[in-house]
Amino acid sequence: MWIKGHQGHCANERPNELVKSELLSNVIDTYCKNSIFQIRNEDESRIKEEWLHRWDNAQKVSRTKNISDKVDFNRIKGDFFIGQIFTGHGIFRAQQATLFGKNSKCQWEKTVGTAEHLIRGWGN
Repeated sequence: MWIKGHQGHCANERPNELVKSELLSNVIDTYCKNSIFQIRNEDESRIKEEWLHRWDNAQKVSRTKNISDKVDFNRIKGDFFIGQIFTGHGIFRAQQATLFGKNSKCQWEKTVGTAEHLIRGWGN
């Protein structure tokens, strides 16, 4: 038992000596194989691999996969209109029909006016 501030107590002197010798020592007795940056990069790579595996096996991202099946991890600046295309929400007739009961057909053709319809062109 260590009793703070009671010098001369026989059970307290030995821990004090050990702590003092460690503090005065120049030897570092711990070793890490990888630096914190290496560990962080490995974790980020593992997370990206797991996410990519989930992306490849996902069923609900077909709209985004139709636009681009390549996953790029570089950051890009967000765009409101591109966000509408990726989510399929916004000014598209199909979305307007579900929200407001409007006509879902394209004004030039008889197909449903979805984001994919707009991107791929009419009649495709």
